[in-house]
Amino acid sequence: MRLDIPLDLPGHSFIDQLQWLETWACLPKGALSNSADTLAAVANEGAVKMVPVLLDCMNCQAWSWPAYDAHIEADGFTYSDDPLTDMAEQIYQKYRANKMAIHRKSQMEPLKHLRPYWELCGRCASSTGDEDATLILDADDPFWTTHRVPWRCEQIDCRCYVNSLSEYERNNP
Repeated sequence: MRLDIPLDLPGHSFIDQLQWLETWACLPKGALSNSADTLAAVANEGAVKMVPVLLDCMNCQAWSWPAYDAHIEADGFTYSDDPLTDMAEQIYQKYRANKMAIHRKSQMEPLKHLRPYWELCGRCASSTGDEDATLILDADDPFWTTHRVPWRCEQIDCRCYVNSLSEYERNNP
């Protein structure tokens, strides 16, 4: 049995998540949030169901998204040969990644007394964009609220994640 992550997460309502995605993807205000009910109906159904709804939200028309253009120019990963479908897929993947990261953070927060260190893994842990980079800091370090981390990552196709660590795991990798 598959357990879905709830649409509304602590401090991050579904509408807030859609509005953040609109800003991140340079979409017109309301492009996603005005279709919240339709998107909510397919949000846990995967890309096959959600990407066509995202395309409908954008009236199947391309828009200006400078970060996406830079990603493609740098020979970034694409999900589809059709640019519009790929843009919708990138939005879905960012929604999914952020939602999972927010949910993971909500699971790690109550365990800080047992696992007081957090390890950031992936591009977000490196100033050079190294995929294999790691950074270990106290769970209460201000870094987690002021820097690019999985629950607030703005990179396209970023696969960063955070693990919680005990004192033993931190000292004995």
